[in-house]
Amino acid sequence: MTDDHQQVLDTLEIAASPQRVWELVTDITLMPELSRELIGVQWAEGSSGPALGAQFLGRNRNPVIGEWATVSTAVAFDACERFGWAVGDAASPAATWTFELTPIADGTRLSYTARLGPGPSGVTMLIAREPHRAAEITDRRLAQWRTGMAAPGPFLRRPGGHPPGAGGPECAFSATPRGIA
Repeated sequence: MTDDHQQVLDTLEIAASPQRVWELVTDITLMPELSRELIGVQWAEGSSGPALGAQFLGRNRNPVIGEWATVSTAVAFDACERFGWAVGDAASPAATWTFELTPIADGTRLSYTARLGPGPSGVTMLIAREPHRAAEITDRRLAQWRTGMAAPGPFLRRPGGHPPGAGGPECAFSATPRGIA
């Protein structure tokens, strides 16, 4: 299976400034609102907020796999433009997630990508049990992610537009558009 078949990409246009959207996508405590699987998250010891190399701990639950804990490491961080993390070993992650922000006339375009592997994960565990179903297992996992990504979650649609931000960087964007991770 090629790499293109192991990722999901979604794009959403949000009527909010890039700074506001940045504050939301880098607030890891909001992530459980986007996920049917992530039930809790917190910054790891030694990390207090989003930055390259910062780590956070996740607690997950899936009816097929059960419950498990993860350690994620920020592997992409360009203030107000890109925030991404690797789940598990950053050199060979179970998955990577990336948010990219682009200013548009009436707000922000938020693109986000979820990519399986190449490291071990619940998917690789299930495939090891039933290798003849590898494509089906992978497709099912990507479909779960696609479903979750299609509904950006309540934190982007709260009354009054968006919750007040805790402050953050002033967003200054380069004139050169960036590609999707």
